[in-house]
Amino acid sequence: MSEPDDRSKHAPSDTALPSGPAHPVGRSYVIATSPRTGSTLLSEAMSSIGHAGQPDEYFDLVPRHQQYWKERFAIAESDCYLDRVVEASRSANGMFGFKLHWHQLPTLRTRLIESIPSPEEPDHRDVLDLLRQRFPGIRFVWLRRRNKVAQAISYYRAAKSTVWRSWNDQRRPRNEHPAEVVYDRAAISNFLRSVREMDESWRRVFMARKIPALVVLYEDFVERYEPTVRGIARFLGLPADEVIVPPPALIRMADAVSAEWEQRFRAEYAGGPAFVPRAGVPAESRGTATISTRTARSAAPGQGQRQGPARLTLTAFDVGLGSKADLTEGNATHAWMAPTPNRVVGHSPPMIVANPWGWLLRMPSRVVVTWDGTANVSGLVVETPAGEPSIAASHSGSGVVTFHVGYLFRAPPDYNLLVRGPPNWPKDGICALEDLIEADRMDTDFTVSWVVTRPDHPVAFEAGEPFAMIVPVRRGERFDPVIRRLESDPDLMARYNARSATGGRVSADLDASRQGPRAGDPPHNAAGGNSAPRRPAGSS
Repeated sequence: MSEPDDRSKHAPSDTALPSGPAHPVGRSYVIATSPRTGSTLLSEAMSSIGHAGQPDEYFDLVPRHQQYWKERFAIAESDCYLDRVVEASRSANGMFGFKLHWHQLPTLRTRLIESIPSPEEPDHRDVLDLLRQRFPGIRFVWLRRRNKVAQAISYYRAAKSTVWRSWNDQRRPRNEHPAEVVYDRAAISNFLRSVREMDESWRRVFMARKIPALVVLYEDFVERYEPTVRGIARFLGLPADEVIVPPPALIRMADAVSAEWEQRFRAEYAGGPAFVPRAGVPAESRGTATISTRTARSAAPGQGQRQGPARLTLTAFDVGLGSKADLTEGNATHAWMAPTPNRVVGHSPPMIVANPWGWLLRMPSRVVVTWDGTANVSGLVVETPAGEPSIAASHSGSGVVTFHVGYLFRAPPDYNLLVRGPPNWPKDGICALEDLIEADRMDTDFTVSWVVTRPDHPVAFEAGEPFAMIVPVRRGERFDPVIRRLESDPDLMARYNARSATGGRVSADLDASRQGPRAGDPPHNAAGGNSAPRRPAGSS
């Protein structure tokens, strides 16, 4: 929650409002969010353009905050609170908007019931059903923050100091003598859990109701302030190109202390000893397995006192299924790669680096799947050795086979898990599907899916064969691709040309490989390659 501020844009407290029900609203929208996502900044921006109402936090749980609006809009006790708020805050074109944190839904529901004529018996309808009845065609802008740790720290500092915002004009803060706030890991953890739960709750509602909410990320909003405001206006059906967007009305409150606390919190979160399974995590183990991943290169021996790699922890909680995947490191090479002519594939550095760049999930026992080509769930048959439980099943139909992993993974804050098929592991007649799991917040295990592409073609997964790879991925990193001519970077062009001068050697090697190995070539073993290359520093 946040404290309401005096704002000159609103009607003065002595403004008389017309009696009777509020006029119908032409269009309406909700800024669905959680605290410390820039919701006040966005509300002020939408108010400033003059065509999107005056969205604000009208349905707070704290009674004195609603009392503020009653006084501001001269709402009598006999008036309908919601109707009067709509009348006072909508723009001339009939647009009404409001900001809503997840925990404020009960208050909104109460105000909606007051404003909607209903039978004598209690109205048990869902708040979204009530909202859509009161405001047909209402739209949702889902404002989120990518960096949840920074959000939690901001929430904690604001709640403790009671300073929620800072204006760039002459408005004085409500609290000119804020309380001193000290770092408290446990308190920040509680706020982190709270903002995650709110965000996840909104996500579930939008997915379950199939609501086409416009997603706005705080980090993108503050970077591209005016384009974001215009984009929201366009989403609301307003003439976005004609909108005049004044400069932001608030000053960013994050400072060096915020950055220092975030770095400290992340370091403490990821601290502690880590177990690195070299021979894999056996399927029979119980409890949790902790996987250590590197985020920086190790110092080579004899290079002084350079620090080793920072280590993050990815924890796999055993959820207690009768059968579950084996968890092992990836292999640098695969057996099929070695017999390729001149072992060009087996010696490919990009492939050797990609193969172990994550953790493999392997089959605990043999499974054969066969699809009849129909969309029926029963159209996929899963066969296993007699008496052995299987992690594979048909749940979705259309030839999709689902593998139950058996673990709930938990990653450090702001890390996802890219779940994909094992790299460079082709299988005839079937294709792995990919998922991106928010592993720092999900409270359930996940499944891996493959889709059969050839009907009536049995596909076998052998015991010990990998069926998926999991790769921790930092959430929020973005790249903007730029196309430039090579000539614009003379140094790079010179190195490229020097390398290209030997490019014919690759073609010559490939031609020679068709005639068999050359004299002096080292022998290779059937397991793949001459010797297993070292796992590259920086890989997970």
